[in-house]
Amino acid sequence: MPARSSSQPQHWQALLGLHVQGLTSEWTLSRGLRRVLAHPQYDARSYDYDLALLQLDRPLLLGQHVWPICLPSPTYQLPPGHQAWITGWGATREGGVGASVLQKAMVRLVNQTVCDRLLNDDLTDRMLGRAFLAGVVSWGEGCGLRNKPGVYTRVPALRGWIKEQSGV
Repeated sequence: MPARSSSQPQHWQALLGLHVQGLTSEWTLSRGLRRVLAHPQYDARSYDYDLALLQLDRPLLLGQHVWPICLPSPTYQLPPGHQAWITGWGATREGGVGASVLQKAMVRLVNQTVCDRLLNDDLTDRMLGRAFLAGVVSWGEGCGLRNKPGVYTRVPALRGWIKEQSGV
């Protein structure tokens, strides 16, 4: 299958340490991409395996504003009811537009069975409802709606593939 433009590295630029969209600072590092590797089992209909790895075109120096994130082990379990932080530039309310300043919010993890029932059995074992560090934003219905939990890619479930592809 031919590569889609979204997976072609020359179409992307990574801005590390960015806090405000469109406003770089002395702490923002810019890198091109050498490779964009989407999970080979990604399903655009269900969003299952919704994860991609990006390889920067050259190394960077880590510092106070740019630091790697730890990855959980494949057996890491997220306890239902636990609170977790989410961050991003997405809309902060239903019908809103994306934020220009990086936002953070605390959410509560929802039991997998309850989450699956609320989302009409659309979850797979590689998806999380309401997670943070151990998940990557994937999909959801609306924005912060009651009984409509956000869904995140379950990083521990894909940890083996990440290590196989990146060595990390």
